[in-house]
Amino acid sequence: MEYALPTSCEPDMLFEILADPRRRHLIAVLRGYDRTDRVFVDTLSSRLAAREKATSETTDEIALTLHHQHLPRLDEAGLIRYEPTSKMVEFTDITDDQSVIDFATVIEDY
Repeated sequence: MEYALPTSCEPDMLFEILADPRRRHLIAVLRGYDRTDRVFVDTLSSRLAAREKATSETTDEIALTLHHQHLPRLDEAGLIRYEPTSKMVEFTDITDDQSVIDFATVIEDY
């Protein structure tokens, strides 16, 4: 199966973002939501903790790394829209494109 590299963000930035396993897991979790959904960080951290088989203490750590590190980076790349004050994540036109999400999934499955 052949996949085209998404053109909606710079290739170097995309590879740097997808080099982090938690970001790939995060994109996989976001894939399960409808594109019109807005998702809270706590919800994402719980889903990631379940995916990573983490403890409840680790769920809090995941929420912190999402808030301070991963979500701002994905927002900077334009892959999501993250509002730190409300801790809310929204999809952007880029994630609506689906190619970025598919590309991340292919890398994760590899």
